[in-house]
Amino acid sequence: MASPDSLPRSRTGSVADDELDETSQADVLHELQFLHRQLAEVRKASHDRPGGARILEVEKKLIICAVKKPLKLSESQDGQSRTHEESMGGFKSAIDSLMGSNRVRWVSWLGGVVDPAIQPAVRKKLEADHNCTPVFLTQEVEDLYYYKFTQGVLWPLFHCMPTNFNEALLENFQSQYEAYAHANKLFLEAVAGIYEEGDIVLVHDYDLMLLPALLRKRFPDITCGFFLHCPFPSTGEHSFWFDWNPEACGTAKK
Repeated sequence: MASPDSLPRSRTGSVADDELDETSQADVLHELQFLHRQLAEVRKASHDRPGGARILEVEKKLIICAVKKPLKLSESQDGQSRTHEESMGGFKSAIDSLMGSNRVRWVSWLGGVVDPAIQPAVRKKLEADHNCTPVFLTQEVEDLYYYKFTQGVLWPLFHCMPTNFNEALLENFQSQYEAYAHANKLFLEAVAGIYEEGDIVLVHDYDLMLLPALLRKRFPDITCGFFLHCPFPSTGEHSFWFDWNPEACGTAKK
């Protein structure tokens, strides 16, 4: 008696298998053609649309937190007048490329001190003309936060210059850090005033390292990114900062 393996295969079964294979191939080919047409339409729409690609839902916005962007405050030589000049550079150009297809809002300290009496008018003009919500600092906070702590402590720290860093620590360190924390909290309140669920917040550079953790505490479900525009220091240099200031770990580790 012949074994089952030696028996001839069913002719009908073989034809059915072939027809099934041909049908599957036709379905796959049809799907590929459909996807190719979709891709071509997306590419055409992206090419025709001004600016970069859409990265947000239509009703949501991208909030950029930075210092002296997209404008910076300039003072005349005689000190009698101030003007806002557009910041230049690749960072701002990259953000500008997104503005044609996305709602973008800046939150920024523009440098300098603005008289409290004219702050409402300045804010209104910046929001209308530049999509910018300004953060205002007093002269004391500006000096301690920006010039002494950010530029005098953090800049040397993040560029591995321990000599300058140690010298900067000798004078008024606690007051400098408190001003730094205060400025970051002012940014928090500025963001909170315009943030809506689903918005994306991008925080830039060591000027605002406390801000991401503050935002997550206020808005637990927020989508928040942080970008450092300079080299990250070696373990020896940065250990002091993170050991002494655990709040900064909210930026570095999440």
